[in-house]
Amino acid sequence: MNKRRTLLLTLTAFIILSLFIVWRYPCLLSQNSIVINVDYPGYASLKEMTQSVDAIIVGRVEAIHSRSWSELPSTTFNITVLQIVKPSTFNQSKILVTQGGYDYECRTADVSGDPLMNVGEKYLFFLLKWRNEDGTLRPEYIRSMGGLSMFLVRDDKVYPRYESWTPSVSGMTVDNLVKELETYLN
Repeated sequence: MNKRRTLLLTLTAFIILSLFIVWRYPCLLSQNSIVINVDYPGYASLKEMTQSVDAIIVGRVEAIHSRSWSELPSTTFNITVLQIVKPSTFNQSKILVTQGGYDYECRTADVSGDPLMNVGEKYLFFLLKWRNEDGTLRPEYIRSMGGLSMFLVRDDKVYPRYESWTPSVSGMTVDNLVKELETYLN
């Protein structure tokens, strides 16, 4: 009887410990990680991109709105609009911006060269309205060229993710860049 009781107690302790480990570390058993390579439509210049997009704003990433693990894993962010460059009729103070990539629980999908935005960061966004396959508009925006179409704003200066694409912009103040973009719109 003692052997049986000891075995039963040992088995019970093992099961409880196993359940605790799986609960505490869910990614221990399975970790999905992929890298996505994307080809974006190209623009020959900052002027061409400025004229081609639906909206240009300065915004702050407030929160993650949703995540989708599908054919193209993506994350949608809540953005507070701080400044509007284009169009002058833009009247939203908060928008949704979807970015390719996903990082949650045991799944990670990184878009090559385009890390996910972080809550609290500010960006100058060049945005397109997101359309469904049938052409109807969705309530969110996408960045026109992924990481190429968003410039990090730090200490009131802009820093493109790809310095080689727009070298003259790096370190420029937001106000000076906005003035330059406005000349492309007139």
